[in-house]
Amino acid sequence: MFRAFEDARREMEIYKERERVREAIRAKEPSKKFDNKAHEEDDERAVEAVWNRIRKMGAGQLDIEELYGPDRNDNLTVFIALLHLVRDGLIDVWQEKLPGGPIHLEIKNDSASGTVVDAGGTQ
Repeated sequence: MFRAFEDARREMEIYKERERVREAIRAKEPSKKFDNKAHEEDDERAVEAVWNRIRKMGAGQLDIEELYGPDRNDNLTVFIALLHLVRDGLIDVWQEKLPGGPIHLEIKNDSASGTVVDAGGTQ
């Protein structure tokens, strides 16, 4: 009987530890679309600018290289903006040849006439 109590105590300790870990993970989850308030406006502007450039290029498949320029920092900003657009469901991104093949993107059909603000549901 003592063994059964000991097993139950161990199971309760495991359960409590799992709950503690779950709470720690929940506490780390971002609560906002753009988490860094210092760069929030810049991020939103960059996403809007990249979205407008993609829409101006028209429907169909584009290579990510078509959005890049000579400045490495600007290209990083474009890439991060693309990640936001993928997350928001505005574009599809894929790479057929791994690793190192060209990265392609395409506007999703249902978002071709919207804007980032429209598709995001917030203003």
